[in-house]
Amino acid sequence: MAVVFLVAFIALAFIFFLNYSQKKIVSGQLELKNLEIEHQKNMLQKIVQVQEDERTRIARNLHDAVSAKINLAALHLRQMVYAGGETESPIGESIDLLADASETARTISHELVPPMIDKLGWTYALEEMVQKVDRTSGIKCLFSNQLKDESEKGENAVHIFRIFQELLNNTIKHAHATNISITLEESANGLELSYADNGNGTDITAFSKGLGMSNIQSRLDILEGTVAFASKPGQGFQATINIPKKLKSLS
Repeated sequence: MAVVFLVAFIALAFIFFLNYSQKKIVSGQLELKNLEIEHQKNMLQKIVQVQEDERTRIARNLHDAVSAKINLAALHLRQMVYAGGETESPIGESIDLLADASETARTISHELVPPMIDKLGWTYALEEMVQKVDRTSGIKCLFSNQLKDESEKGENAVHIFRIFQELLNNTIKHAHATNISITLEESANGLELSYADNGNGTDITAFSKGLGMSNIQSRLDILEGTVAFASKPGQGFQATINIPKKLKSLS
């Protein structure tokens, strides 16, 4: 009888050991997977940050170096006109061209790094961009901001701004839309950001494989957010973006 109990005890101990070992293996695999995900996220953040740093560098050079030289050249031409040493007409045209070039450099600089993000937050920067699209593209834009805190700034704010910038550019270039609607709302889980146009629609599968979607997804991965697309030929395009509550402050 004692032998039977001993065998049963050994069997139970063996089963317990196997079960414990299996749990340790699964736990170790899960921990390794989490470390891999965290590493990938850190690498992604570094890549995106390098891109943003390069945008900032180019924008600064455009503003500080190129614009300054253009303005200096325009000043020299004006001095020639005032001195009476040259005919005014061609020089006046040259001054106008330089003024246009300076404004173009300024516009590109602000598109690369919108100063409104750091000064007033991404919602203000986004609204300014939407208003510009409304003025210049022939597309009627509706912007509804129902967020309580409108002063969000920082790295995460830049990511959300870039996502909408990508969506707007896609509509302007490809959709042949006449209306765009953007709505910013708070949800139980964080932020719910909606984008829609009434363009010619797109193949969601093809769009998901494109460079624009890759840029959007990279930033959403950093934000730990999600996006759902909906589109049919001739029925426009919609995107619903959710940002989790722990990032709602966009610090």
